[in-house]
Amino acid sequence: MEVITLKVPYEIARWLEERSRASGRPKSEIVRDAVERLREQEGQGTAIDAAGDAVGRVASGCNDLGSNKKRLRGFGR
Repeated sequence: MEVITLKVPYEIARWLEERSRASGRPKSEIVRDAVERLREQEGQGTAIDAAGDAVGRVASGCNDLGSNKKRLRGFGR
């Protein structure tokens, strides 16, 4: 593993120290876990990204509702 130095505000350092004592885990492990969770969240993207091709489809299988003008005829009346 690589060692890094991290500067954090006093409040965060105090919280980290308290969390470390309460959980019996080293501060470095708590920080690693938090950074890993952020990394995983970053890869997820938005809910629309997660839904992928399912966005904009209906049970009937129409996949061109938003782009086919014939299907929009009478919409909103």
